[in-house]
Amino acid sequence: MQTILKSSFLDKFSETEKPKILPENANLLGITGDTAPFKGKTKIKLEIGSQTFEIWVLLAEIRNDFILGRDFILSQNCDLLFSKHMINLNGERLYCYSTEREVHMCRIAITDDIEVPPDTEMIITGRTIDPYPKDKPGVVEASQNFMENHDILVARALVEPKLGLIPIRIANLENTPIRLYKNTIIATLEGTELPEIIPTNLAETPSTSKSTNKSSQEIPDHLKECYERSTKDLTEEEKKEVKDLLCEFQDIFSKSDDDIGHTDLVEYTIDTGDNKPVRTPPYRIPLAKREMAEKEKKKTS
Repeated sequence: MQTILKSSFLDKFSETEKPKILPENANLLGITGDTAPFKGKTKIKLEIGSQTFEIWVLLAEIRNDFILGRDFILSQNCDLLFSKHMINLNGERLYCYSTEREVHMCRIAITDDIEVPPDTEMIITGRTIDPYPKDKPGVVEASQNFMENHDILVARALVEPKLGLIPIRIANLENTPIRLYKNTIIATLEGTELPEIIPTNLAETPSTSKSTNKSSQEIPDHLKECYERSTKDLTEEEKKEVKDLLCEFQDIFSKSDDDIGHTDLVEYTIDTGDNKPVRTPPYRIPLAKREMAEKEKKKTS
């Protein structure tokens, strides 16, 4: 890798002070596999410690102001002493210091070959292929290079890589299966900071109040029929357990046909081609369904 200078860094200089920029026909390869063209190259005077060098650098819009490349390190017999945070440059030892917060980011690769069926949403596993602290939560985002080469959607998600594997939610909206291969780079994981989160059902004190509240809760109206059907042949103790369970998880039961869950991850389009719209005359509602139809009319009125 060659030495790179952040292109906007030159904006700090006046037009008369700026070095001449020459064109460069090459691309910068990022950690995610994405590429971007260099904005040119120029010669600069570089001072490191007590030494001064005139070197060629490539210009690109990168996160840091400057990246010392392999070309310079090899040409100047430079040794990197990571354990001591030190560079040995032509016999001169120079200490290195970090001036900004450490940023954690790594690539995620698919762990196994997998075939994604058509019109399917599923969760697959990935693994980090770059150094990343397992105790640090991060945000999973699709690799731009992967998205450009695969008709697969990758959901943005917050994960904790404690077990070494990363869950990745994907969706295939095509009408044909898509095969993904092991070690394909599918996403990136960028570290983030989380506030302390206390689950609601664990926040009550004292701990006995939770069980007391459970026992005193009434079964919601939309679960009474379920409770009656489920406890016909049970003992009183078993009935109490069923009641506590229904009360604790009442929010995951549907109350009517109008609150069935849905997803906003994907949208579907029904392609009818060149077919003409089908028109049929209205028919009377069968007697067996009139009562149900009246109930639905009252709901919407």
